Amino acid sequence: MRIALDLFQKIQVHRYLDVGCGDGNFTSLVQRELEQAEAYGVDFSPKAVQLATERGVRAYCVDLSNENLPFASEFFDAAFAGEVVEHVLDTDHFFDELHRVLKPGGRLILSTPNLASIHNRLMLLLGFEPFTNNPSLHHGVGHLREVRTSSEIVPSGDHIRVMTLRSLKQLLTIHRFRIVRISSDGANLPSNSFSLKIMKLMDSLASRIPNLSYRVVLLCLRD
Repeated sequence: MRIALDLFQKIQVHRYLDVGCGDGNFTSLVQRELEQAEAYGVDFSPKAVQLATERGVRAYCVDLSNENLPFASEFFDAAFAGEVVEHVLDTDHFFDELHRVLKPGGRLILSTPNLASIHNRLMLLLGFEPFTNNPSLHHGVGHLREVRTSSEIVPSGDHIRVMTLRSLKQLLTIHRFRIVRISSDGANLPSNSFSLKIMKLMDSLASRIPNLSYRVVLLCLRD
């Protein structure tokens, strides 16, 4: 989100789309920072859409695995999809719709966990599940450290399409997006055990190398 906001402040944006807007907190922040920009959001969750609407976001409930975005073609100057694509079943439809609603030359900022991160490679080598995957929606199993939350869905339990940077770049090219910039980000791991301290050190080093980082952030232009 920090990377996305910084990039959006450097370009002229009249209409902005937040894909997977959640409660609209970041969407409304972008709207304030960009002053005259109109902010729109879509999310799979009706509750999230309601909360976003209460924040003043023009929000719509959409399942981008099989539904079209409720906007005219070439409507937006910029779009942000932060940690969304890994939750989508039909990624081809997802990218086709983003291409349709963006103007030629429109910006897409996309972030997603990296399946080929050094963290995941090490976990697989040791026989554990990758951090970015979970075999169950409701039970955290197979991981080095089981994370318990109050949410019904365990961390990474609803990840469907976790990709490597290589496959993501190929998919964006197929759907007529030109990649302008690739950034990387860490996993923000806790350090309350020896194994996690080692992982945190690896994370700080790997976050400088997109192919090995826990998360990748791509700035793309719509051809």
